[in-house]
Amino acid sequence: MVDLHKTDPNTALRLFCNLPKVRLLVCGGDGTVAWVLQVLEELTEVDPKPPVGILPLGTGNDLA
Repeated sequence: MVDLHKTDPNTALRLFCNLPKVRLLVCGGDGTVAWVLQVLEELTEVDPKPPVGILPLGTGNDLA
């Protein structure tokens, strides 16, 4: 588990995305999900991109 209050997604994704069969679960609102997906897209060394699940916890829950 990575707390984005303590670790930025760039660092966390670099640490874990090279593990075999890694999957991501992003818990948060639209901004958090967009932030993590944008960073994941920018990491060209991560290929193929891991599957991403979303658990909507934002106040608006527009994504849900």
